[in-house]
Amino acid sequence: MSIATNYEIDRSDGLIIVKRTQDVEAIIEDNKRLQSEQQDCDWGRWIARIPNVFIERWFNEELALGNTTVRIYTKEFDEIIAKKLRDPEWAFLRVDGPRHFIGWGREMAITSYSELLTAVENWLARTDLTARIPEFISLAEAKLNRELRFIQSETRSTATVDIASTEPEFITLPGNFQTMRRVRLSSVTGKPGLLFFTNEQINEARYGDSNTTGQPSNFTIFGTEMELWPTPDAAYTIEMVYSTYITALTSSNTSNWLLVLAPDAYLYGTLLEAAPYMRDNDQIGIWSTAFKNTIDSLNKLSQDQRFGAPPMAMMVSGVTP
Repeated sequence: MSIATNYEIDRSDGLIIVKRTQDVEAIIEDNKRLQSEQQDCDWGRWIARIPNVFIERWFNEELALGNTTVRIYTKEFDEIIAKKLRDPEWAFLRVDGPRHFIGWGREMAITSYSELLTAVENWLARTDLTARIPEFISLAEAKLNRELRFIQSETRSTATVDIASTEPEFITLPGNFQTMRRVRLSSVTGKPGLLFFTNEQINEARYGDSNTTGQPSNFTIFGTEMELWPTPDAAYTIEMVYSTYITALTSSNTSNWLLVLAPDAYLYGTLLEAAPYMRDNDQIGIWSTAFKNTIDSLNKLSQDQRFGAPPMAMMVSGVTP
């Protein structure tokens, strides 16, 4: 496994060409074996096994880029190696076990907030970002709340009209409300559904009937309230089906439905938020694509769960002829 050095003379240019070669097959094959095993240690963990010829190649690439002050066995060069090992081109050099694999190509167990923190640190191959990783997770959750529309985030609750209020047409929305899926009067025979009105439509309707009272047939949303029309004339029970925000992960709230269902969404989202902080433009594209693919697949799965099981039937509203 030693490196062989050969010299060639380019007589046309008068240059001496130095060629360094190494038989790396045994190392690569051993890496494949190690990737299937857990890499644990009392003081650290084996991450990669890199042939010397690759170290020299990466060093020479830095020199060619104009980084003439770089030196092997320094913190600067360690960060260059860590960046290389996050690149899928060099994934075959990793020896991480399946539980903690950092980078590409192996399944990883992430079932809790603490395991997510560890996984992100491992994938970033940085130990100086521990205090920042919770911020990256929070930013990822904000983006997930905006882009993910998954059926498992939906819930149902009821509210009762306060007929004694001076404004019984207003109902405070649940604290974790995101978007409304369905509203109906569960206390009325047949549980009739309420149709959505825009704010302008409900204003026109209320003005047009001089704000008379009756059984609500429409609703609108603004701010943290739902407005009913007509103004309720009784203490109706309003049933709401709505999407909720993802419950944020913390040291006390160690898991949620999304982490159980799709830990990759959390992982890729967090890595994507970390990349700008690290000024790692190369990784932004990689994590952005991985995150988008995960979100798209989850949204498609939600659509399939909602509409893809039985054949759909068309219903025509109105009086049966």
